[in-house]
Amino acid sequence: MEDELKAQRLPAGDFIQKEEPLRNHKGQKRVILTKKYPIYDKRKKLIGTGTISVDITQRKQIERELIDAKKKAEKANMAKNEFLANMSHEIRTPMNGVIGFSELLKRTELQAIQKKYLDNIISSGKNLLAIINDILDFSKIEAGEMKMNLEKTDIRNMIEQCVKIIEPTVLQKDLQIREEIDERVPEFVITDPLRFNQVISNLLSNAVKFTHEGEIGVKARLIERKGTTARIEFAVTDTGIGISEKKQHDILNSFTQEDSTITRKYGGTGLGLTISNSILKIMGSELNLDSEKGKGSTFSFVLSMATKPQKEETPMVHDKEKGTERMERETEQVVGTHKILIVEDDQVNFMLAKTIIKREFPKTEVFEAKDGQAGVEKYHSLAPDLIFMDVRMPQMDGMEATKLIREAEKGTAHVPIIALTADVREERLERCLEVGMDSYITKPVKPEDIADKIREYLGE
Repeated sequence: MEDELKAQRLPAGDFIQKEEPLRNHKGQKRVILTKKYPIYDKRKKLIGTGTISVDITQRKQIERELIDAKKKAEKANMAKNEFLANMSHEIRTPMNGVIGFSELLKRTELQAIQKKYLDNIISSGKNLLAIINDILDFSKIEAGEMKMNLEKTDIRNMIEQCVKIIEPTVLQKDLQIREEIDERVPEFVITDPLRFNQVISNLLSNAVKFTHEGEIGVKARLIERKGTTARIEFAVTDTGIGISEKKQHDILNSFTQEDSTITRKYGGTGLGLTISNSILKIMGSELNLDSEKGKGSTFSFVLSMATKPQKEETPMVHDKEKGTERMERETEQVVGTHKILIVEDDQVNFMLAKTIIKREFPKTEVFEAKDGQAGVEKYHSLAPDLIFMDVRMPQMDGMEATKLIREAEKGTAHVPIIALTADVREERLERCLEVGMDSYITKPVKPEDIADKIREYLGE
């Protein structure tokens, strides 16, 4: 050891240490931490070594247990995320057929009672999807996987869109709704439009759900503006049932509603406010609540949002044309007898996509492949103009099929591939683009989603 210390040229006060396995007098395996340090005389000449040994067997055991526990937790979290993704896929796939065909049926001639029943089917389907989305979003937030995608956003238009979504329910309940947007609020801000929309929509939906008479309000006011940053307060008010003071803190906790009768009477997961507050925290804010039992509630939050100088803002053109006239004019832009291949293992979903396409574009030829391998073969034999590709299929999935098509088409014309996916996780959607897909549509698909993609990639 003296030679070892000399070789390492340790200055006074330093030491070396090693963990060494050994057996004690009872034959038990132990782990000993041995520290050895140099001893010098007054002239700083090495004259020997000192040794301290400590039994660290228990500490090493605890370390191993912690590492094992961490690995198990990570494995469990991966399993949970995969389970949620699988459940999302399994539920969204049949819901795609239920909602899709219901929307198509609604466009046919129906008796008043039939239309009423159909509206109830569509509403129930969308409510189920909202619950699924809540659970998936909550899982993302818990795992720290929710990301903000910042872009230039028309804040007034965004609020108007949120209001339009709840207007049918507001009218049905004979309520009033008011928008109050401070004229000083900048027209364009930099934010994540999807998440901002989600927060406002959640708050408005809650307000309508818990209000039986009176009004709903949504407000936006400028607190201050410094340079290219604006601090804006947003608030959603209602004259609903209100929240008792003792429950106002708990209401933002996961799965919490004011009491169990709320869940039975109004439904929902109890996650809406939790998710909204979690999103706002990622955006640097949080929900504030002012409520009185029986008199209504106000949920508000303040966001610091980057803005662009007025001269850099590009006016946004809003197409005011509605329905059939616009659809017919745009449909005329898709000419000729294009060949579209649908790669989909679920027969109901294939029939839905085919029906939508033939309804909007009668001249288009539609072909089917029931898995990725058949899709690749049909690509070679048909030379389609566009492919709608389901992502999750037996034998060969849409990801692998897309890779093979992209490899085969090198040096030839690029064929647009649009993913049809029930997995709405951001990383999975990004993966679709990474393997060579041009775009994606999430299930349940809307007729206009498919029609818009065809116009985008085949229109002239």
